[in-house]
Amino acid sequence: MPSRRQVLATVGTLSAGSVAGCLGDDETDAQSDDDDGTTDWPMANFDQMGQSYNRHADGPTGQPTERWNAEVNWLGGRPVVADGTVYASSVGHLTAFDVDSGDELWRVGALGDDDRPQYTAPAVDGDTVYVGVDSSAGLLALDAETGEERWRYSFEGERAGMDVPPVPGYVSDDGWSSLVVSDGRGTVHLLDLDEREPRWTFEVYGRVSRVATRGGVVYVGTHGGEVYSLYDGVGGWRRKLPGKITALAALGTSGEVVASTFGGGVFRLRDNAHAGRTRWHAERGPVAHGAFVVAGGRVVGTDLSTADVLNERSGETEWSVDGTYGVPPAAASDTLYLGGDTGITAYALDGGVGVDSLRFGGKRWHYPFEGHVAAGVTVAGDALFAVDDGGQGSPSRLRVLE
Repeated sequence: MPSRRQVLATVGTLSAGSVAGCLGDDETDAQSDDDDGTTDWPMANFDQMGQSYNRHADGPTGQPTERWNAEVNWLGGRPVVADGTVYASSVGHLTAFDVDSGDELWRVGALGDDDRPQYTAPAVDGDTVYVGVDSSAGLLALDAETGEERWRYSFEGERAGMDVPPVPGYVSDDGWSSLVVSDGRGTVHLLDLDEREPRWTFEVYGRVSRVATRGGVVYVGTHGGEVYSLYDGVGGWRRKLPGKITALAALGTSGEVVASTFGGGVFRLRDNAHAGRTRWHAERGPVAHGAFVVAGGRVVGTDLSTADVLNERSGETEWSVDGTYGVPPAAASDTLYLGGDTGITAYALDGGVGVDSLRFGGKRWHYPFEGHVAAGVTVAGDALFAVDDGGQGSPSRLRVLE
């Protein structure tokens, strides 16, 4: 593991006032270069790039009905859907349900002396479920059919658990060969899934808050407001931004990233010769709790006052809607799904017809919840998945809409 002195020697620090470069650089393509046509939602933010956009799914565009609901504990991450199973991670349990019937398939609970572990959102590849735990258990690899533990990768020392979901390091037709995990001390591990040992580790400053990957490059955001680009265990660039990194996504073929900050707006950061410098800065951009939606040339972020749809090229606001949206949004095809304090609302991704807030035809439907939406919205196949916290004194319920 490199020392902090080595980090300084290998990673160039760029000031928050960096000047944006020429827009003549290659524009981004929102489609992941590892797109396999899936309608599943196999990890926290759909893909390793963190774009929360399921282009092949057919989520409900008309007023939905409820397929089923099931009681769950307070959610630790938004639902994940793969191969006919939906996984709900919570305080104390990771539970697998049948997508069609809602039948509980299996449940993992206490781990040794830890009777209420906090599970992250899982990441599913084939017959293996990878999930982080906020204790010394670290990362668990579970059998997707039975929930039985196959192996684990544990961290050492204090604050050794995981609170950031695992993300594949590289995705190919043969599946995942590596996984990016981070511990509570600020060390990033690229874990070889065959050897079950790290290919490399890298120490960042402070705790990791967000991770995204693309083509072997690992992008890391921290609680201290820094964004790192790492490759093969070496820092490519490092950028200090004005606040905790609350969302992070890689953009298409350009290698650029978008990052939201707590109180400092949204930044699009460049790559190549201008690596880490600002392409644009939306000063009034959303806090973007948890994740963006990157789709159709747009970057969508939500917070406790608005949902903002930014132009991916310029950073200008195309449209916005007022509301309390404190969880990550999702999108499928041409529809945007927002989870808030009154339930789920669907909008046309282009916002309909009009100018600024005066628009028509944008809102498609609203489905009320008893409480507010917890952890985020997931769209897979023809259905929408979200947890209703039930309100004061009521249990949380995973609801599936179609």
